[in-house]
Amino acid sequence: MVAAAIHETAPDPAQPDPITGARIEIRDVSHRFELDGTALPVLDQVSLSIEPGEFVALLGPSGCGKSTTLWSIAGLHRPDSGTITFGDRVVFDSGRVNVEPEHRNCGVVFQSYAIWPHMDVFGNAAFPLQVGKRRFARLTL
Repeated sequence: MVAAAIHETAPDPAQPDPITGARIEIRDVSHRFELDGTALPVLDQVSLSIEPGEFVALLGPSGCGKSTTLWSIAGLHRPDSGTITFGDRVVFDSGRVNVEPEHRNCGVVFQSYAIWPHMDVFGNAAFPLQVGKRRFARLTL
């Protein structure tokens, strides 16, 4: 109901809704870090689909690849292999496509060392949506 209320004209079914976004697909994504000349695998052929409007939590112990997965989706880490798509748009395909982070229309809320201490949880999570290219009023968030 909220999504329909913010559209001045009927939404184009071919375009992702600005509230729910596009499906995120990660296929066979692998990433390794180098430490003292040794390759440390962090992501090993990770595959994941996130539907528009779906909330997903990545859970696991420190160092298991949660942040690396999120940073790869946002373009802050370049995986060694695999494919990442937003809807029909390929944003990463190893060796062929690597859309820069600022052109992915995707935000990341960093862990506690990089959050705004004067904002509550909602304020920190909503901040990129309120200052990005497509800005949303608090009412629509």
